[in-house]
Amino acid sequence: MDVKLKLANAAVLLGVLGFAACWVIGRVAEMRVFSSPAYLEKTLVRTDVIWIKNEAYYLEPTYAMAVRASNYGVFWTFGLALLGGGYLERRKRKRKSEQLSLLAQSAWERDENKE
Repeated sequence: MDVKLKLANAAVLLGVLGFAACWVIGRVAEMRVFSSPAYLEKTLVRTDVIWIKNEAYYLEPTYAMAVRASNYGVFWTFGLALLGGGYLERRKRKRKSEQLSLLAQSAWERDENKE
């Protein structure tokens, strides 16, 4: 098996799993924040601010960092999955075009041999 093919498959797998994990983290954060109005006020514990749907919410610094990382990670992991999938699709189309050209060449040689 080709090394590039293994890397492309790994990129697709990591991209899909990373995207799913980031989406779940973001969704859980939104449900947690929207479920309580207490996150609208700054406290001694909740010092970090995140913006969701043009409104400021105050969270614990470690939790806010995880939410931000998941927000940025969604795009990077989606891009990784797209790169891996793009390589796999390109390889598949290239193989198909090579098969078609071999088929056309063999048909052409067959026609030459008939004459």
